[in-house]
Amino acid sequence: ILKLGIVDIRHNEVTIVIQTLPALAAFVGDYLDACADLDILGCIAGENMVFITPKSIKTITLTYRQICQKMHYKQGSNE
Repeated sequence: ILKLGIVDIRHNEVTIVIQTLPALAAFVGDYLDACADLDILGCIAGENMVFITPKSIKTITLTYRQICQKMHYKQGSNE
């Protein structure tokens, strides 16, 4: 369900954003919050967007890659 529900994953210098199919953002956010092996402070989910705050902006690219791997999402050119 996770793999099929992900539309896009992007990041900038401070935040990682996951776009999902409608009504799946809370499901994805809850899953990520439960992943103790990710370096994130937490997630805020809406209807189809999840905003993820990393523990450190210094490692945001690594955290982005880890999230992409967990979501089985092919990383784009947003690195």
